Amino acid sequence: MRPLPLTAAAVLSAATLAVPVAPALAAGHGHGHVKTHAAHTASHDHLTQQERGASQALANQLRQVTRLADRAAASGRVSDVDRDAVGTALQADADALTALQDQLTTATTHHDLVDAVHQGILVRAVARTQFTVAAQAGHVRQQADALATTSPDLQTQADTAGADADTAIAAVLALTTDSTRAEVNDARDAAEAALADAETALETTVDDSAAAVTS
Repeated sequence: MRPLPLTAAAVLSAATLAVPVAPALAAGHGHGHVKTHAAHTASHDHLTQQERGASQALANQLRQVTRLADRAAASGRVSDVDRDAVGTALQADADALTALQDQLTTATTHHDLVDAVHQGILVRAVARTQFTVAAQAGHVRQQADALATTSPDLQTQADTAGADADTAIAAVLALTTDSTRAEVNDARDAAEAALADAETALETTVDDSAAAVTS
């Protein structure tokens, strides 16, 4: 399992440090059953503290994803062509984080909590990638539309750029809430490559068009 970023790890570590040492254990004496009971209580308190830390981490991730979903729904940066699909994907990300929060109540070990927080971090990464690429694709679509409106003869080039935007969106919408870090990185790289091709095509077309007018 990949190590957690410092912020998530620190939440659980802080919860661990906040647990007081049980008196019976600290004194080093007492009947066996008293020690056993104290150890059990300390272990339970320890897990409870960590559960609170994990819950706070997931709640923070959910807030971030919810804000992204709200921005995607209202922002002019995301094209109307992509808005519904991106909104659906971001809602699925938010639902996955809510489900992870619900799972914390049944966690029985520290590893269960760490796994939940780690998965939440990946879900947030998926959401950020989807929103970022959607905004970039929206910019490409706006440029392509403006180009085609200015000069209908450039419609073919505008369509090519639009197809590249489609490729970029498809790459990130193929991600799921179970995607690995490597899959997220690969999807982002593929989307950025497609968008770079679109930008290059548009810039070349604009330059060629300007040169033709000058001639």
